[in-house]
Amino acid sequence: MTSIISNFTTFANVARTGSDQNWGDESNAQTSNNLYASAGNPIHVDGVTAIYHYLKASQLVSRVPERARILGIKLYIERAQDSPTGPAGGCVDLEVYIVKNGSIVTLENKALAGAWGTTETTVSYGGATDLWGTTWSANQINSAGFGFVLAVTANGGDDGEGGFYTADPLVDHMYAEIFYEGSKSSPPNQTFEVPIEMDYHKSALAGGFRAIDSERITSLSSSTQIFANCPDDCTTIELTVRTQGITLTKDGKAATASGIGNDYATGTYMFSGNAEEFKRYRAIQQTASAEIYITYLKPA
Repeated sequence: MTSIISNFTTFANVARTGSDQNWGDESNAQTSNNLYASAGNPIHVDGVTAIYHYLKASQLVSRVPERARILGIKLYIERAQDSPTGPAGGCVDLEVYIVKNGSIVTLENKALAGAWGTTETTVSYGGATDLWGTTWSANQINSAGFGFVLAVTANGGDDGEGGFYTADPLVDHMYAEIFYEGSKSSPPNQTFEVPIEMDYHKSALAGGFRAIDSERITSLSSSTQIFANCPDDCTTIELTVRTQGITLTKDGKAATASGIGNDYATGTYMFSGNAEEFKRYRAIQQTASAEIYITYLKPA
């Protein structure tokens, strides 16, 4: 199992039946910077509970490999309330739902009990084996229709100075962690894991490529078909050698792709071609333990 942690790109106030309070500055929840999504026009009435519409976060910045199997989903919210706990608990979670294909899935409400604190704290919902009551494909996770919604109640009271207050919720950051595993089986003499972080191929993704799948090789013997798991629709491979250098051949000869020679020193290398061609590469030498990352790409 591995995971990616990602911010969201889009935030919005979404109407909820029975709510009377809008969110404002919703996009402030995109990063942790002490700027907050909060009340757009807060209600301050003695004894009245403000019920917030949904604060919606959608479209992950990062992506999971297209052929990954989704194992669990976890939401993180960095939050606080901006006034002392009110007479009936201050700010409290009302509803926390996941969004699938653009629709709110109400099968499991992950709202946490208890009032929000006045000191900013990060809380989490879901987990490594929690799918929020439904099933997921990698494409659904990567789509603009994936996200979460948060609704909150905020209780008001006498401020002791002749006025009233409502404990307004402050959301500094909403982000998600997606747990998954690769969909491939490993060929003999290789141990594969999908890398937890794929920073090494950000340049390729920015250059108009989309990741189909990825692997981390931690054990490699001589004459191994190093790209044996290459998907049929792959047109580009990014190979990163992180520890010891290796030597590759193609059909028993030295590799001739641009930037590739017999010796593969630590660094990042690009292959262009097709799956049939990629599968002819073999590793014929391995010095000490391997740490090799492979990303299979196609045009975005």
